[in-house]
Amino acid sequence: MTTVISGVVPLLLFGALTPGIIWRARREGLDGANLVAQLLLGAWIAAVVALTWFPLPIPHGAARPIVQSHDWPAPWAAITPFATIGMSLERGFGTAEGRVLIGNVLAFVPLGVLAPFLSTRWRSAGRILALGVVASTAIELGQLAWDLIIRMPWRSADIDDVIVNTFGTVVGYAAWRAARAIRRRAVSLA
Repeated sequence: MTTVISGVVPLLLFGALTPGIIWRARREGLDGANLVAQLLLGAWIAAVVALTWFPLPIPHGAARPIVQSHDWPAPWAAITPFATIGMSLERGFGTAEGRVLIGNVLAFVPLGVLAPFLSTRWRSAGRILALGVVASTAIELGQLAWDLIIRMPWRSADIDDVIVNTFGTVVGYAAWRAARAIRRRAVSLA
């Protein structure tokens, strides 16, 4: 038997942190666009945590593993690159697998847009690529760790999620660069 912690927890945490984000932005004299970007990044983090970690099961009593150790890494982890991506593409974008693939790409686009907007540290392609890999890998390893703690495969860690999430981050970065170039061109023509 398990208890489930709701996905609303990250959203409540974001709501509790929002006044602090606003206070810090005002104290540092940040403009409205920067404040909005910080709030959007906080909302994105809360949404990604809610989507990837919740609902979170907590077993009662002595948990028994659902699978045996000889089953490792499946169903705990999918470690073959492009296996899930290939299956999703084969089945098509209209299927549940295809929608999950598109969703995983789109879920990380905001990171690629907001990170370089908020900090010059993230304005190179190499750094934004690394940020996408690290953020997505952290999520997958966290899911795997929780599965191992509760001794049942609740969420399967998947190398393909890291690949498509990182691709989404790079797509967001490309969109940010394109918007920046368009804005610079408009300013130079004015």
